Amino acid sequence: MKAIVTLTLNPSVDGAAEAEVVRPIYKIRTSDERYDPGGGGINVARVVQELGGPTLAIYLAGGATGGVLDDLLDAAAIPRRRVPIQDHTRISHAVYERSSGQEYRFVPTGPLVGESEWRVFLESLEDLDCDYIVASGSLPRGVPDDFYVAVADLARRKGAKLVLDPSGSALRAGLARGLHLVKPSLGELETLIDRKLSDQASQEQAARELIRSGGPNWSR
Repeated sequence: MKAIVTLTLNPSVDGAAEAEVVRPIYKIRTSDERYDPGGGGINVARVVQELGGPTLAIYLAGGATGGVLDDLLDAAAIPRRRVPIQDHTRISHAVYERSSGQEYRFVPTGPLVGESEWRVFLESLEDLDCDYIVASGSLPRGVPDDFYVAVADLARRKGAKLVLDPSGSALRAGLARGLHLVKPSLGELETLIDRKLSDQASQEQAARELIRSGGPNWSR
């Protein structure tokens, strides 16, 4: 079986901890800290690995935090291909408040990626031999919204199926080439079809409309 290739343009080092109470101004003492490799495609690769499947995580990373991400992926024994950038890989943090049962999540926008860097990322995909490419997660600053259009074209040339799970304008642009599978959230689906979906029936109808559209002639 060929590896399931995952693409992560905006990965993160995911920190998590617990605190009794989260409040402004005061220092919040935390416990049970942990760090994991994160970002949409990397999370997919972790699940594939956990289920015993072959995978290859391809991602952008840079700065001192990029090295931390590399170490976390190696510790998880996830096959990887890093495409270096100059800016720092982001660090996200989640704090679980024990007193309320609520979780607070802090997610940075991420690095600024130069054109030469994201073009190298695209070029790094040319030698892939795979049946599935999973592109998941947000695009960092500097990467154009139609980036996944180029990925879709590459996947088609190689006879690979593209699974797309970005957000916002990157999702809309990616639909222009037709996909094997797309996974919008409810909010993203409502944005795509420009109306509220208040129940399961309306959500199913909207999903079928999206499938029937075929992508190339999609318009808001």
